[in-house]
Amino acid sequence: CKTFNQEGTRWTYQVCRKCFGTGPSLCLRRVLEVYSLPYFHSFMGSQEVKDVLRPTDVGTYLVRYSQTGLSEGLYVLSVNKGVAAEGGSISSYQFRLDPALDAFVFGSQDFPEVFPSIESMVTNERFSVSLLYPLTKQR
Repeated sequence: CKTFNQEGTRWTYQVCRKCFGTGPSLCLRRVLEVYSLPYFHSFMGSQEVKDVLRPTDVGTYLVRYSQTGLSEGLYVLSVNKGVAAEGGSISSYQFRLDPALDAFVFGSQDFPEVFPSIESMVTNERFSVSLLYPLTKQR
């Protein structure tokens, strides 16, 4: 696999394996799954996330790669948890794909929550109060 840069982020086969899993079929399935999510914004930076989410309604969310944790295969779930009229309060949470479990792991190592897909994570009742409106990509 070739290395390429996307907005200054080094993307290698090793990083791809951490983000999407090992083995060609698992990797391809995960790439298609993640990139088909309308609220997945790939390489959006943290400042851009704040700028985009602040004026939205409370409960608006998106998913993207972690800029600081990309080499570890981390993703970020960001949500507007504040009042838009007051400038909003953006909270971000890291999670990762665990290839051994073929699942996404959210939370700490001591108390992980495991989800078969990102979609199952964001629609889980644990998040239903705060994740109300997916911020879809502009086409």
